[in-house]
Amino acid sequence: MTRHFWVLIQRWDGLATAEFLILVGLTGSLLAFLQEINHALTPQLFPANQSTPLKPGELALAVQDLLPQTSVGAVVINSSGSALVGFIPKIDPATGKPYQLGFNQFIIDAASGRELGRRTVGVLPTGIDNLMPFVYWLHMNLMLGIVALLWTLDCFVAFYLTFPIRRKKPGSAEPGNPPCMVKEAAQKQRNFWQRWKPAWLVKWRSSIYRVNFDLHRAGGLWLWLILLIFAWSSVGFSLHDPVYQPVMRTLFNLPPADAQIASPPRNRTSPMGWREAQTTAGRLMQEQAKTHGFTVDTAVALYRREGLGRYHYRIKSSLYIRDKNGDTELDFDMYSGQLLSIQLPATQYSGYTASAWLEALHEADVFGLPYCVRGLAIVMLSVTGIIIWLRKRRARIIHSRITA
Repeated sequence: MTRHFWVLIQRWDGLATAEFLILVGLTGSLLAFLQEINHALTPQLFPANQSTPLKPGELALAVQDLLPQTSVGAVVINSSGSALVGFIPKIDPATGKPYQLGFNQFIIDAASGRELGRRTVGVLPTGIDNLMPFVYWLHMNLMLGIVALLWTLDCFVAFYLTFPIRRKKPGSAEPGNPPCMVKEAAQKQRNFWQRWKPAWLVKWRSSIYRVNFDLHRAGGLWLWLILLIFAWSSVGFSLHDPVYQPVMRTLFNLPPADAQIASPPRNRTSPMGWREAQTTAGRLMQEQAKTHGFTVDTAVALYRREGLGRYHYRIKSSLYIRDKNGDTELDFDMYSGQLLSIQLPATQYSGYTASAWLEALHEADVFGLPYCVRGLAIVMLSVTGIIIWLRKRRARIIHSRITA
């Protein structure tokens, strides 16, 4: 395939994703400081206290008392002293329909279980309480699978197009050239790295268009690895099973998708409740800590996945990669309490470790502030790319009018 073909691919790929990426970059820059912004805007919901939190299962029981018309599905403890509760409205016996609650997220104090607030996520913000939930919802819904895939492709094509145009080897295509001409041509031929060097630089004293072009090209090169990480991790969030997992399994050591212990026959008619689930989760995690040589820090989340017949438990451990969120996880059968799978961020499978790093980097949950510039960099590259296209498009229109 010719270089011109890849130029066209990069041009239309970039144009197809630029508008999405500008919004993704802006919202992502805000989400890098999600906990801090939440505390600043709504301290009544995110008090940032340092009290020792209760276990997720204990908090779920407290919510059941506070919201008897719901079935609690998940409790996630954050680093701001509160816990976010996911739930499903129960059926109202009077109407035969789910209770209309007027909110879809419940927030409680992680240390006491008392209610802090209620808000609606996934709608246009009506006040400061649901501003950041809307930003989060918008960011996640902008990273559609096809956009993430196109962005990943664009990373490789754009990198290739920064290479200097290949030249014929001096004298090789013209047999019979005198040796002196071949030697002179070879002396003038600079090596690849010397010719590629200008692509990494910005000529600040050139024209505005040239500075814009250099920012687009050099910025993409200097930040290429970060951009690829962000693009591919977005594929992991949006196309995890059909695309991300098969590719990662090819590149890294990952167990087969069905590599987990089969659920045993049910020896009870009803699943274990939150209290028993928390006890079971804690016991299983301690057993795995002894087996794999890590120490348990704090519980982060407990999910009740009734459709799958299991609980999912997540903690912070000595194997941590993330600064804020836990990344040591296990699943167990909600009827027998048998361990179904364990996922460690390190020491277990290289694929798990790579994915843990990708997720942590995507969410700016490692290395702190420096990585957060990637959102603004995405905006800069998208805007400069659009300007380059508009300039070339105008030149093509003028040329076609002159030659018509």
